[in-house]
Amino acid sequence: MPKTNTHDTREGWLRAGMKVLDERFFKPGKHELPAELYVSIGWAKNAGKGNAIGQCFPPAWSSNEKTVNMFICPRLSDPVEVLATLLHEMVHAAVGCEHGHKAPFKKVIKEFGLAGKATATYAEPSSQCHTVLTEVSELLGPYPHVAMVARKKSKRGSMGGWVRLMSTNEESYKVLVSPKQLEEHGYPVDPWGDEMVPVEG
Repeated sequence: MPKTNTHDTREGWLRAGMKVLDERFFKPGKHELPAELYVSIGWAKNAGKGNAIGQCFPPAWSSNEKTVNMFICPRLSDPVEVLATLLHEMVHAAVGCEHGHKAPFKKVIKEFGLAGKATATYAEPSSQCHTVLTEVSELLGPYPHVAMVARKKSKRGSMGGWVRLMSTNEESYKVLVSPKQLEEHGYPVDPWGDEMVPVEG
């Protein structure tokens, strides 16, 4: 049975998870984690252009040039998936971000049992890695986070911030209206007296 969650923040849960993963996977003298290693929640760099669910920044990105910062995407809410992503980023921290997803990174994730491409690893259900991560998640208790959904600005009926409307009586009759005017006055009516609607697509 999962224990009652004693972590009131996502970062607290992640820090505790990092400590347990260190004990379960990383071996002293073989897999050395940085002395200053932090983890938090945040969108990955260029999140809107890709599907990164985690990211690790080398010491050169911190003002003291010593701290390694890891971020877990707020889209994730499943504790095992979060831990698998955290483990992936911890491997980056251990082997050095400069290696990217090449050797020795590939060697370590294979050793730890993470499945999938090196750029998109996961804990495969029924695998030993998944079993361990499930045990860790039960030890930590529920992940105190509600998944976020990245929403792109709708292009529906918009042109550079303006809204394009059309008549339901004559589709070729269209007008552009500012969002502010719509909010203040509502939708305009066409020459036939009917309220106009946003252009689809």
